[in-house]
Amino acid sequence: MSRSTANVSFYCRESKKNKDGLAPIEMVIILNTRRCFIQLPRKDVALGKVVE
Repeated sequence: MSRSTANVSFYCRESKKNKDGLAPIEMVIILNTRRCFIQLPRKDVALGKVVE
């Protein structure tokens, strides 16, 4: 029987701010030794809409 490990982390990418000062959130999923990076869309929380 093999053992599996999983980890999910969220990072704010300050280096990729747009002109409005919004930075994307990046989700990193690690399953055993494999990594998957997913960049979540920028969202203006006050207006409730996605900013491109």
